[in-house]
Amino acid sequence: MESLAVSASPAVRRRQYRSALAVTGPLEIGELAPPILRVAVEQRSKMTDAAIRFAMSLTRDVIAVHLNRLEGPEAEDDGAALKAQWREAVAAPAEARGATAPRLVLLPAPYREMHAPLLKFVDKLSAEAPGRPIGVLIPELVEGGWRTRLLHTGRAARLRALLMKHAGPNVNLIISPWKPDPGSTRAGPSRAGPAAPPS
Repeated sequence: MESLAVSASPAVRRRQYRSALAVTGPLEIGELAPPILRVAVEQRSKMTDAAIRFAMSLTRDVIAVHLNRLEGPEAEDDGAALKAQWREAVAAPAEARGATAPRLVLLPAPYREMHAPLLKFVDKLSAEAPGRPIGVLIPELVEGGWRTRLLHTGRAARLRALLMKHAGPNVNLIISPWKPDPGSTRAGPSRAGPAAPPS
């Protein structure tokens, strides 16, 4: 007799998710340690500066992660230039204010595996600091007119989708939206917690 695979209906899945998410009793506070925040940085801009400032307001442990698609001597030259610029434009001003300067980490990222190094880096941090909350902050351009859409590659959205699938209970995503229009009001960063089940 032919067997048929029967999948749960959307209503049944919703009930299952509600049951899995249900809690009883008081909030479990546990140990409240400041998060380790990683900010995805493609290049320095007003958008990434705002994201770095927000990250620094949450924790002293901020690392900007730059994914470098270049290889060989070209990658070394590009990395040296980025580090020098970071030291002068970000680290030095932070230290002058008495703040802990965000560090810059350069990760080689071949085009076909663009986001894999960041996912491995997040896993490494989780293993090195068990129980410490890990946050990945993604600056994301808020699309406006057609000119903005031409400049927007969708890289932030792809990275967000990958991290939502990859994230564990100790990894949180923070989206920092940015509108390029100087006359507009910038929305505050919105927080997305550990990956949620699909609806």
